[in-house]
Order: sequence, then C-alpha cells, then structure tokens
Amino acid sequence: MAFIKDSLLRKDMGITHHDEDIEDDEELSPTLENLLILTWLRLIHPELPKLIKQRYGIELRERTLASIMPEMSQALESLLEELRTTEDAKSMRAAVKRFPKTKQSSFVPRSNFKSCPLCKSAGRPDRHFLSQCTYLPQQDRQFMAKARAVSGIHDVDEYDSYNHDNNDSTIQDQFPVASNRVQIQQSPYIDVYYGHNPTRLTIDSGATGNMIRASAATKLNAKITSSSQSAHQADGSSPLTVVGETRLTFTRDKHQMYFEGLVVENLDSDILAGIPFMEKNDISIRPARRQVLIGNDCVYKYGSSANGTSNCAVRKAHVARAPSDATTLWPGDYSDVKIPTDMVSNDSYEHLNSWPEPSLVSSVAGNLRIPNLTDEPLVSERNEHFCNEHDERSTYSPENNEIKNQDRAVATKFQLNKAQVLHSDLVRVDPDGLLQPCIKEKFKSLLRQYDNVFSPTFKGYNGAVGEP
Repeated sequence: MAFIKDSLLRKDMGITHHDEDIEDDEELSPTLENLLILTWLRLIHPELPKLIKQRYGIELRERTLASIMPEMSQALESLLEELRTTEDAKSMRAAVKRFPKTKQSSFVPRSNFKSCPLCKSAGRPDRHFLSQCTYLPQQDRQFMAKARAVSGIHDVDEYDSYNHDNNDSTIQDQFPVASNRVQIQQSPYIDVYYGHNPTRLTIDSGATGNMIRASAATKLNAKITSSSQSAHQADGSSPLTVVGETRLTFTRDKHQMYFEGLVVENLDSDILAGIPFMEKNDISIRPARRQVLIGNDCVYKYGSSANGTSNCAVRKAHVARAPSDATTLWPGDYSDVKIPTDMVSNDSYEHLNSWPEPSLVSSVAGNLRIPNLTDEPLVSERNEHFCNEHDERSTYSPENNEIKNQDRAVATKFQLNKAQVLHSDLVRVDPDGLLQPCIKEKFKSLLRQYDNVFSPTFKGYNGAVGEP
C-alpha cells in the first residue's frame, strides 16, 4: 500500500499525463484501493479472495473490501490455516476408499429456464430473469446482484463436489477393483564407515533431500544444529518432525562421501541418501544388476546376491594380521584389518579377550575396523598375528574332536601363549555394557572356575548323566 501511495502522481514531479500538466496531487481512489487489497490477498494465497468473499459476504454488501481490511488482517492466520486444512483434505481424498454409490445425490443442478414472475403476472413477455427485468427498481436490482454474487460461490462448490463424486463413481465402474500381488524389491544401499562405526546408507534416487533418523545421529555422536526447513513424506502432505540438520563424512575403501541432511524422527531407515548425496559424491545405481557405482571405476553390489556363500572350508577360524607397518593405537583410534576373500564380505565376526574385546564386528568392503577402546595406547607390530576370526553364520560339526577347540574359540595375540582355549570364553557377559567392570570381572572369574561345564565333551554332573 505504501509503495502505491508513493507512486501516485504529484504536481511537483514535472511530468505530464496524456500531454497535460498535473495540476493537483493524485489521490488514491476507492476502486484502486480495493484493487490493491484484492491483489494483496491473491499474493498471500490464490484461494484467499474466494474465502474472504464467503466469510465476509454480509459485510461486503454494505462496505468496500478496503474498509474491512483491519478485520481481515486480524483473522488472516486462521483463514490461512483453514485453506491449508482444505488442501490436505483434497490431497488425501485419493487415499480414501470409495464404494459404489447406491443412492442418488440430492443435489439437482439449477435449471437455465428463464422466467420473470413480475412480467408473467402482468401479462408481459417473461423470457428473462427477474434480475434483468427493466421494471425492477434499481435498489432491488443492486441488492439481488450482491446476494447472487455471494450465493453463487456455494453453488459452484456444491456443483464441483457433485461432479467430482460422479467422476469417481464412473472411474470405479470402468475399472473394477482387483487384488493382485505387486512385486517389491529392496532399495539400493551401501555400507560405509563413520569413524569406526559401520552404518548403512539407503540410496533413494526419488528423494529430493538427505535425511537421517534422530536415534541414528545420536548413536553416531553426530553434531546436530538447528534448522528451519521442513520435510514431508513421499505423498507430499504427511509432515516429518525435523529435529535439526547435520553434516557427516563417511568412508569406504579410498572414497570419502559427504552427507548433509536433516535429522528427523520416525524415519523408516537409519540414513536416507537422496539426490543431493548422489550428485555431490558422483553415485549412481543400477538396480537390474544390484549395483551401486561410485564414479566410473568402483562398483559395489548390494542385496542378497552380494552376500552369497562362498566355497566351503573345513576350518571356521581365519587368521587376520595387522597392517604391514608398525602402528600405535591411541585410545579412540581404530585399525583396519583385512579379512580372507573366501569369507562373506558383509557378515559379522567375533573375536575375544581384553583387546579386542568379545563383540560382533560388521565388515565393510572386506575390512574389519577395530577401535582401541582401552585407556592406554597399544602397539601393533609389523605383520603380527593380530587375531583369529570365524564366520558367525557358519555351522559347527562336533564330529571332529581334533579341530573342535580351534573352531570354538578365536585366539587373539594375548592367548597365543596359553596351552588351551577356555570354553567359557565363548559365553558373552553383559553384551549391552550395563554392568560395572568389577561385577563383570567377577562373572568372568566364576565362568573360568567352572570352565569344564562349557566343554563340548562334558559327560554330565558327577561324571555321569543323571547321577546326583
């Protein structure tokens, strides 16, 4: 409004209008002011003028649109909320199941038959509407014009709803409902590291943004900053609760992948990598071959075909060696350990003793990333026997007693000097880390005291099964 007022012609401007000098300052006419208010409403929301006409129809009979601007400004927030609610209802209408209608609608479209009751009663030609009658007083004509403009909005909405329902019924009659099985395939993904934590990125080429679940961001100890952005699900109307945004750098082999995404609640996958992630890191997918491509030279497989079993092996334990260079691991650092190629590349493995502690470690791209979670540095010598690994998914056959102990335990470098492996070491004590270290050590001591109970060759209590 202020911009338009500043643009009005003034006599001191020194310009002419239609080759005539400006003698008086131009004033804002009521018609122009109403037009400005109408333009303002349309810029806020295209459907807002129509709603204003419905809500303030009675006031508009006696007052201009510019006169009720204060009332509209105070109720603007509630009016916009009503429009948003109406749009959500329209967008969700397609998801509502509609049954064939058996009852005729009570709405009857208005007839276009013209007849003027005044002229008909007076015996004059009546082939026109009452509002167009030349014998109708001017005051009544103006009142009917305003009333017809307000009521016409409701007629149009009712008629549109009537046609929409009839169209839905016609479509359902033409295409009968059938329940068929639709093929579903797994989404592409890639396993990566964040620090020493293995995680999985679900690649969605249809997502316009990157998102990470709040619980996953907390687990990775990611830095979360505030964000003013909003996110919706694929239907475009169901909102997601945005906690903030984060920036992470993932690694796989020699590649570093940069991730910038929103932290949201109730996400169906831990990390959803959309088009921005794929574009920034030059990632493409080939679903027909279940492949994820990074650049032009690196191809990774995903899905069940990538986790197929390899050739059979007699042993279950595998030797993993430290890197070729001597390395000092400070608290919080990690070490990459190569695993044999005949093992499943994306399964979990178990290793025992103080370091590495008994745990299940997930491999990514043929590597096990083992962090130093102790409070002191550990030195790894060149090509040192680091630990033994065995496939958690492989089966165990107790028939061969000579290799039984080798298969049942994984010996780390701290156990190489022991004469035998304790059977109780296979028992996982406090896997969730809820107990205090002293209590956990007491449990382990008790298990070592009765180690023979966990032996596969245990005969029974008191030397015989069933004896008291």
